[in-house]
Amino acid sequence: MSVGSNAVTGGNWQTQKQVNKVADTMRASMEKVLESYQSSCLDDKASALQTGSCHFEISAAKLEKWYW
Repeated sequence: MSVGSNAVTGGNWQTQKQVNKVADTMRASMEKVLESYQSSCLDDKASALQTGSCHFEISAAKLEKWYW
């Protein structure tokens, strides 16, 4: 095998196969972590919007009573 060659031969083939499997597992784990984080962020934003809408309704009701 020449220096800088990407060819995998003999015992290196199994090692490369194991490395690829570990890399695939790590990639899948990172994707799950990112999905979980994004879901958590969306849940936080939805909660904040819900809280904001409740405050808006209360303020609107008070304002309506004040004007009428």
